[in-house]
Amino acid sequence: MSKTKIEWATHTWNPVVGCSKVSEGCRNCYAERIHSARHKGWREGWENAPKQYHRPFEEVQFYWHRLHEPHTWRKARRVFCCSMSDLFHSSLLDSDIITLLNTMEDVNANRIHGGKEPHTFIVLTKRAERMREVVNSWLRGFELNRLPQIQNIWFGVSVENQEAADERIPHLLDISAPAPIVRFISAEPLLGPVDLGLTGTAPGGRYEPVGNRLSWIIVGGETGVDARQMRPEWARNLRDQAVEAGIPFFFKQWGEYDEEGRRVGRRKAGRLLDGREWNEFPEVE
Repeated sequence: MSKTKIEWATHTWNPVVGCSKVSEGCRNCYAERIHSARHKGWREGWENAPKQYHRPFEEVQFYWHRLHEPHTWRKARRVFCCSMSDLFHSSLLDSDIITLLNTMEDVNANRIHGGKEPHTFIVLTKRAERMREVVNSWLRGFELNRLPQIQNIWFGVSVENQEAADERIPHLLDISAPAPIVRFISAEPLLGPVDLGLTGTAPGGRYEPVGNRLSWIIVGGETGVDARQMRPEWARNLRDQAVEAGIPFFFKQWGEYDEEGRRVGRRKAGRLLDGREWNEFPEVE
């Protein structure tokens, strides 16, 4: 596990490494860019390269020894799980995924029973249908008198455009949790307008009943050499939908293009939207 510069997390944890492309949002994948550069370095003589970089990014690797790491963390952390992969990739067995989910649940249950603040594990996928199937199967495995500490495992889907939203959000909302759960969308890289139906429509929204069950909206632009521009009106529209519906909104960053549409680089473009930072998080009991 390591600290991260990702604005909505404090650390990353990668028991799974490697992935493959499934949609337009994957075209300029930052994880692939980082991994491939280090894999090339290993092939060209980087003798001390970590083992995960000995294989190309397209080979999904499960590092079982990393499952013990959360048990050693003393202070509560907000952890992006599998930032260098997709936990619901087809290369992983259902039992592999459930083992990882059980690790997160067990760690937090032990912390709560010991009077400690639980960690927040954040899981993000583009494979929403498999997430729904595996998570629902996992939740059915608990006895009726023992509810999992599900509130501190947040499940989200990447939504780069309307097509991705229409495909993935219904699966996200169909996770049948026995207790309140954080479901969120990450519109990053945002490549087109996304209408969630949260403003000026029926309370249920476009994906009935999204108005009551979506807990968080993240928006961000694309980074890297081949980054595509996020138009300001797309970001503002999602912000306005979130505000009107009372959903916490987090504006991660503009990407390589600033609010005026000029390519100035990620750092200079910053993360101010209409003059302010948006750093809202879901409230969890």
